[in-house]
Amino acid sequence: MKTLKLIREASGGKEAYQKFFNSLLKKFGVDSPSELSGDKKKKFFNAVDKGWEGDDPGDANEAIVASRIAFEQTNRPALVLLTRQGLPVFDRNKYPSAEEFRKGGYIMQNCEGTPEVVIIATGSEVWVALEAAEKISENKVRVVNMGCWELFDEQSLEYRQSVLGDESALRVSIEAGVTLGWEHYTGLNGLNIGINTFGESAPGGEVADHFGITPEKVADKIQKYINS
Repeated sequence: MKTLKLIREASGGKEAYQKFFNSLLKKFGVDSPSELSGDKKKKFFNAVDKGWEGDDPGDANEAIVASRIAFEQTNRPALVLLTRQGLPVFDRNKYPSAEEFRKGGYIMQNCEGTPEVVIIATGSEVWVALEAAEKISENKVRVVNMGCWELFDEQSLEYRQSVLGDESALRVSIEAGVTLGWEHYTGLNGLNIGINTFGESAPGGEVADHFGITPEKVADKIQKYINS
């Protein structure tokens, strides 16, 4: 129920939440979740969790775009997930426009030829991915900014494949959160870097270093994985 509360209070607003929730009730043929039991009740709340949009911007300019997307939503609730840590603002003369965020995921930095490594990062980890890529530049590395799974999955198959590249490449995900779900993009043989425990408390930089989510430690993990 905590998830429901967060969704209800998110930028999609009460009207979007109610519309979304009512559509699920209709789909399950009931007037209230209390009428459901067992597997049907579990499936209902799984649908609730999957029915909202999480926008995780990588810098201040993407945060503006993400907020606009959220307020434009009328069919589902949307959350804009912001970090408390200070982030660099990307030079959009060097990197693609922040409006690319509307596609959910896009190539932030490419390499010449077919990539050997594709680093997929979200939110506050995008800059980490970019710096890590520089540290393993002896490999052909592509960096993908994956700000919103839901928006990306709605793009055409052709576009999604063009962003993620050939499956022969090592796909690496980076997120300061649970790694569960990233295998959807990295595959069974991918490397998923994240945080699968709870309870650590310290300044942001110290926590990132503890969990290995720094450019140096990410680069080291990728290189070791390649060499293994």
